[in-house]
Order: sequence, then structure tokens, then C-alpha cells
Amino acid sequence: MKVLKPTDENRRHLQLNKNELAVVIDTLKGYLHDKSNKVRLFSMQALANLALDNAKLRPQVIAVLDEATKTGSAKIKTQGQKLLADLRRL
Repeated sequence: MKVLKPTDENRRHLQLNKNELAVVIDTLKGYLHDKSNKVRLFSMQALANLALDNAKLRPQVIAVLDEATKTGSAKIKTQGQKLLADLRRL
């Protein structure tokens, strides 16, 4: 799993206002505590993709993903580290 780049053909852009974005972020952060690794991984990916489009959001998402990689399973840690590396390169 990696952060999708803006040139990826399968990339879709959501047009969200501030309030909608806040709700989406809070919802995805809540999913990071789900019992399913798949749900947590998809939430991490979605947060990373949102941060790709929004530089102001990037520090917050990096902090959230950093915390998730410290406490998650081996799979969560591995994928989280990859996502973090991609976001930090931007």
C-alpha cells in the first residue's frame, strides 16, 4: 500500500468543504481503533490520500499515522511506515 500520486489514473478527488473534511477525518481516525486490520489499513490509506491533496492537513495526518504505527499490529506498522515515508517525501 502506498500513497497515490496525483498522476495516478485511478485517483479521485473529493470536493469537501472544511466541515465535511473535519467529519471525514474524525470518522477515519475513529476507524483506526476498529478490530479489523483491513478497516484500519484502509483508514490509514484514506487519511494519507487526503493529506496528499492538502498540505495543511499533512502534519496532522503524519502525527495520527505515526501513533497508529507505534501501537498497531506488524502489518499496520509496516504499511504505516510506508505511508509515512511517502508523505514525508512531499
